[in-house]
Amino acid sequence: MADAVVQLLSAARDVAARSPYQRAIVPKLIELADEIMRFGDTALQDEFVRMAQAADFFLFSLRAQLKAFMAEVKRALERSVSKDASHLTKRLEAQTVTFTQCRTLLHFIQMLCEGHNGRAQDYLRNQDELGLGRKAKKINLVSEVAHHISPASPLHLPSISPPSPLTSPRRSRTSSARSP
Repeated sequence: MADAVVQLLSAARDVAARSPYQRAIVPKLIELADEIMRFGDTALQDEFVRMAQAADFFLFSLRAQLKAFMAEVKRALERSVSKDASHLTKRLEAQTVTFTQCRTLLHFIQMLCEGHNGRAQDYLRNQDELGLGRKAKKINLVSEVAHHISPASPLHLPSISPPSPLTSPRRSRTSSARSP
């Protein structure tokens, strides 16, 4: 199973040239890859990472998908709201799907980076030693995520202020004991 997910994701690296089948299946493959890294046992996760290391274009495909999802999210946020209720409903449904797919990809990248799977971290950190060769360009997915998210965050994410401390004064035991 892990090899099929890696092979299909690697083959879909060119977002613009994807067939309708690839456009439909890539988000599902990313969802499955996320589930493997989140809930799979260590042997399955290691097999997945080993297959990703052996694939020539796995990280290129993830980067391309990240760029495509982030571009779609940006377009979704920039679209003006239609006054027509049927168009508004369709637009909100499409935006929900886009945001969910992007969130799944970001979570998958998070699962690759976190400390629960050292082999995945080594793969991302030492790409030249793991099959890409010295002349191949390394792909820094963490920087790619930061590059795409940082410009949008101050514009589109609501600011959240810390909760204010409780202002009700506490009564001390001595003051309540002295009351007549």
